[in-house]
Amino acid sequence: MKILFRTAGGIAKGEELGLGHVYRCLNLAKFMKQNQIHFFVEDFGGVKNILKKNGFDKIILLKKNPKIEYDVEKIRSYVKRNKIDIVIVDRYKIKKRYVSKIRKFVKTVVISDLKDIEFDAGLVVNGFIGFKNKIIKNRHKTKCLIGPKYQILSKKFQKKKNNRKKEFKLLATFGGYDEQNIGLMLIRCIVKNKLNIKVKLVLGPSSRKFNLKKLFSNKFEYKILLYPFIGIFLGLVINPYFPNNISLLYTQIFKVNLIANLFNVEWKPWPFFEFIKNNILVLFYIFISIFILIINKKITKLQSFYFSLTIFFFIYTIISRRMQEYLVPFSILTVSLLLNFYLIKFEKNKSFNYHGNQRFPGYRKSSIFAYVKSGAVLFLIIIVITNFFLLRQDISNNDFLFNYNNCAEWMKNNIPKNSLVFTNAYAFPYLFSKNSDLIYTHGIDLTYSYLYEPEKFERYMGILQGTLKDNVDYIKEDYSPDYVFSGKIKQDVQLFNYIINNKQNYDAVYEDEWCAVLEVK
Repeated sequence: MKILFRTAGGIAKGEELGLGHVYRCLNLAKFMKQNQIHFFVEDFGGVKNILKKNGFDKIILLKKNPKIEYDVEKIRSYVKRNKIDIVIVDRYKIKKRYVSKIRKFVKTVVISDLKDIEFDAGLVVNGFIGFKNKIIKNRHKTKCLIGPKYQILSKKFQKKKNNRKKEFKLLATFGGYDEQNIGLMLIRCIVKNKLNIKVKLVLGPSSRKFNLKKLFSNKFEYKILLYPFIGIFLGLVINPYFPNNISLLYTQIFKVNLIANLFNVEWKPWPFFEFIKNNILVLFYIFISIFILIINKKITKLQSFYFSLTIFFFIYTIISRRMQEYLVPFSILTVSLLLNFYLIKFEKNKSFNYHGNQRFPGYRKSSIFAYVKSGAVLFLIIIVITNFFLLRQDISNNDFLFNYNNCAEWMKNNIPKNSLVFTNAYAFPYLFSKNSDLIYTHGIDLTYSYLYEPEKFERYMGILQGTLKDNVDYIKEDYSPDYVFSGKIKQDVQLFNYIINNKQNYDAVYEDEWCAVLEVK
């Protein structure tokens, strides 16, 4: 006999399908292995592999969520071509019309869920625990096998155990694929509340596995800190610049960035009102976090960790505005962790309007909470769009470096390698990206230049700011460059004036509307 199973399932997120229908068909197919077994499957992830591992290879994959007419026609064609004797249908939301159409050309068996047995088929099997074990006929005069006695189980569950001793106080299972990882949530809840009960958790074959020893252990997970530190150490030691890179790292962290960055604006503190304006949302998050802590009068280790980091980077942002890039994410994480309990409570509150779930009527989800989440996402989008328009002019004003392209190309094609070029530091990233074969007097972080040669650097800043009134040409005196690069924007006005005042030392070799290159005599 040739038997065709029509089923659907898989581990795709958000589909609420799982693998229950698939395994039920698989269990029944194993009892019928003396027959020729075929599968028609809507595979939402992993089904084909499961069937193949269990020795079934006649598998036809259908497109997901097909229309009834398309589905029926595919089955009709396959039945006729392969001379199928029986079609067994077991899938989510079986339509009555769908079954009636299939029955017209082949013997049909329906395996249904819950209390749904009104199908016009050859046979209906429903092992729903809410039925008493019996054989009846539905309104279509179809024979129906109903009740737990007719539940299709794996062979390993067929034999009854006479041992009536209760080994566990709680037995939990969440199907073949626990998409939401509810099993882990249950165990964590038991651990957190220190419940002294014996629990048996049955995980489905496609559920994510987790380590119970770690959940029940009070040991500090030192590896979380150890591995990053090992990586940092190896990165420093297995390095072509070791050990000089250690002193450079010290300089970068303590002398340049966090403690004493003297010349880069993004490291300087904001004026008071600028600080408030640029951190209004962060201040709101911190206020909410402190308010919740005062109300709760308790805090978990995880909440304490992120709250401490938030306060640390808040203080550092007062000292250096650059630290805002750390303050923002940590403040969001902190307020999210502290609000999480209230959000879950709000979602489960039955005083709000709910909409049900057709497949699992016992599961309810707050539609109001869904609107709140959508509103929050919309609010963030509005903030992003608003900031874009507010900063549009700043972005436009600072989007000019590509105008130096012709200058950079000329320098690349005409200036010998390893020539020294005097330049204003802001232009370094673009010039270097275009030509790394030249040597530039100043890079993007001016504090390094100051720490290296303070007196020479003070004269350099005097040239750029127009405060140096000495008759000596300190570009030539201090740096002895081969060439000088100067833009024609406000940042370079004083540099250009300084070159003009000492024009006897320079020859213009390239010039356009945006920049000029001068050769030092």
